[in-house]
This record gives sequence, C-alpha cells and structure tokens, in this order.
Amino acid sequence: MSDSDTEESKPAQTESMADLAAQFAEFLKFMESKSGNKSENSKADNTSPKKQSTQIEYLGKVKVETKLNGDNYPLWVNLMERAIGGGGLISHIYGVSDPPSSDDPGYSKWQQRDHCCFNWIINNLETSLVNEVSQYKTAKDLWEGLAITYGSGADPFQVHDLHRQAISMKQGHLTLEALWNRFQDLWIKIDARDPNPMESPKSIDKYNKHT
Repeated sequence: MSDSDTEESKPAQTESMADLAAQFAEFLKFMESKSGNKSENSKADNTSPKKQSTQIEYLGKVKVETKLNGDNYPLWVNLMERAIGGGGLISHIYGVSDPPSSDDPGYSKWQQRDHCCFNWIINNLETSLVNEVSQYKTAKDLWEGLAITYGSGADPFQVHDLHRQAISMKQGHLTLEALWNRFQDLWIKIDARDPNPMESPKSIDKYNKHT
C-alpha cells in the first residue's frame, strides 16, 4: 500500500469512529431518560393515596330465641346484648369508640361491621316493627331508638295490667315449666317498668307483697 492510500484511509476511519461515538452518546441519553421515567413513576406510586381494603369479612348470623314484639323488650334486650357481644361487635351498640371519619383507611371495614350489627338487630325484630325503625343510620342509633321506644315505657295502665296478669295467672293446661316461664316473663316486664324502690331485704319483701 502506498503512502497516499494510507493518508486517504485515515479521514474515513476518523469519521467512522466519530459516528460510533455519536451513536453511543445517543444510546446513553436514551437509557438515562428511560431510567428517569421509572424513577418518576415509582415516586408517583409511593405518593398516591392508598386504596381502602374492600375485602368482605363474614361475621356470621345472630338469632335469639325471642324476637322483639314491643312487649318483651326487657327479655329481648338481655338476649340480644349477649348475642352481639358474642359476635364481637358490642362497641357498635354502646359506642365504646367513635366511628372513624369517612376518609380514614379503616372506615370501610368499620361500616361493613356496623351494617352487619344493624342487620343482626333487624333480623331479631317482629316484621311489624321493622318499618318503624329501619330509618336509623347506624346500629347504635337503632339500639338507642329501640330502648327509648320500648324500654322506657312505665305507663301506669300497662304496669297495672302486668300485675293483674301475674295475680290471675293459672296453670290450666300448662306444664309447670311453661307456667314458670310465663311468670318469669311477666316478672321481668314488671321489674323493668316498675322497679322496686326499696333497699333493705325486709322492705323489698314488704313492697312486693303490697304491689
């Protein structure tokens, strides 16, 4: 190869190396931009608000032996309170803790449990009472509404009628067990509406004999 041929090939090699360097520089820019997009997306994911859990929690059903019919509140409320407590939702009727705000991550779970407790109560009412109380918003509101409507009625005529039923109760065709259950139901109703005001055992006994 002559010196002139060697001199002519040098510019061509220089241009080829320059092209390669330019292409490599473009490749590095491309990779950097791609890496930057991933980083931005990762930051966006970390700063985005967490979605509330929508997983459904099954808490089962609650059924007590006696449905509330309007006249048996003292017996019903004792049974229902224990049933709800056994289901782990006693705080939803007594308001031990305030419900979370609607934007709290735990609100969805609290609302689901409150709806469950609400349905437990509704399902243990006689059908004739459901329309009267179904407008309440929370289980606690429903529970308190029932207490006001059926638990605080000390109507003198109603109290007198309960005493009359207890005095005139006869066995008839009833078994001793059935008769005892009826007496017990009446005593619970009377005690809830007309509690004994005496304190000493002697005074209590004397009051009971004269009422």
